[in-house]
Order: sequence, then structure tokens, then C-alpha cells
Amino acid sequence: MEQAGLEPEYNCRDGHCGACRCTLVSGEVEYVGFAMAYTQANEILPCICRAKTDIELDNIAHQIKKRA
Repeated sequence: MEQAGLEPEYNCRDGHCGACRCTLVSGEVEYVGFAMAYTQANEILPCICRAKTDIELDNIAHQIKKRA
């Protein structure tokens, strides 16, 4: 998300807190870290994953800002 110019909400940036948790509607991601926060099967932690394909997200808990 950050590479796309977005700033997702986070507290820990390492998969522990779950502040960035959102629903993956479509697409595929891969994790680059181990998720310690509890997630449902269709939820992702953007702080520790990256998109493998185009993705669509929903239920974003916090506002995602576009970097200037």
C-alpha cells in the first residue's frame, strides 16, 4: 500500500496489533512477516503483506491517506 502512495493506519508495523486489519475482497497477497494479530480467513494485515495481484479492500478500520 505504501508503494502505491497510500498511508494505512498502523501502530506496530509488524503484525502484532491488528490496527491495519482490513478485508480482502479480491486479489492475492503474500505475507513478508508472521501475523500475531488474530485475523479471519478473508482479512489481511497490510503492514506485513504485499499484493501479488491487483487487490480490492473493504472494511478498512481507519482512514487511508494518499501521500502528497
